[in-house]
Amino acid sequence: MIRAMYKDLSNRGQFYIVEYYDTMWISIGDVTLAKDTMPIVIGNSRYRGKGIAKAVVLHLLQLARASKWEKITLKEIYRDNLASQKLYQSCGFKKISENDESFIFEIRLQ
Repeated sequence: MIRAMYKDLSNRGQFYIVEYYDTMWISIGDVTLAKDTMPIVIGNSRYRGKGIAKAVVLHLLQLARASKWEKITLKEIYRDNLASQKLYQSCGFKKISENDESFIFEIRLQ
């Protein structure tokens, strides 16, 4: 199941493993950069709340700008996922639409 998820994310965009140096490099999560999604997971709770996810998202936005992307639209940020909402808004994304279960966020890059 995990292999299928990673394959799907890799097919949709640029898939990266998030690593952190803590006496040695360790994998702490993953992220995908695509025009219609940017899921990021910091799986190790020890590294949450330290600004790592924000730094990763901001770096990916720079890559998207350098690639001349006009925008990124996040099509499904669940209402109960307050951490993701806060993260994406702090990086410049705006809510553009919603339904009973989720929000759509977007950022203009050019």
